[in-house]
Amino acid sequence: MRADVARLQQFFFDVVDERAPVDSLQEQGMSFFGVQGPWYTVGWRMATTVEKVFGRSRLIGEMCEPVRLLATYNEAVRVSGRAGELPLWSDSLLARVSR
Repeated sequence: MRADVARLQQFFFDVVDERAPVDSLQEQGMSFFGVQGPWYTVGWRMATTVEKVFGRSRLIGEMCEPVRLLATYNEAVRVSGRAGELPLWSDSLLARVSR
């Protein structure tokens, strides 16, 4: 999962920084689906982590705000004591997408 988070994080920075044409970014984003691509693996881990720590109702509320979900996932990882085990989104990314 750590490699998938790194790939997605780089993709998010590329989108925010407009480092590639929109059609290229769209193609790259679509490539993350696959049978069990990064959108699935990272999304599933984020959802289960948030739900276990904060409950289903908070997870559902955060899923409606994807940027908040990234920060809530980081918070859940830290609260659960799994920060060394599970990857975190970078503070730099969270600051950039929160604007």
